[in-house]
Amino acid sequence: MVDFKVMLLSLAFIVALTQAKPFFIDCQSDSDCGVNACCAIGMQNRFGLPYCHPMLHQGDSCRPGDSSHNTTVRRY
Repeated sequence: MVDFKVMLLSLAFIVALTQAKPFFIDCQSDSDCGVNACCAIGMQNRFGLPYCHPMLHQGDSCRPGDSSHNTTVRRY
């Protein structure tokens, strides 16, 4: 019985770790930001963090002439 409880607790812990988004990540794609914002990477360098950037005018494109980007941060 104790082994089953330990196994169940371990499984719950693993599920919680794999689904939790780090607190400093605002978004991972444009769909996380809503209709009037884009998911952008700050400071335009390799260490920038993704955040929701508001569009200036209705109907603006997040990246004119470019396709949508996924900014999922990989954890190693």
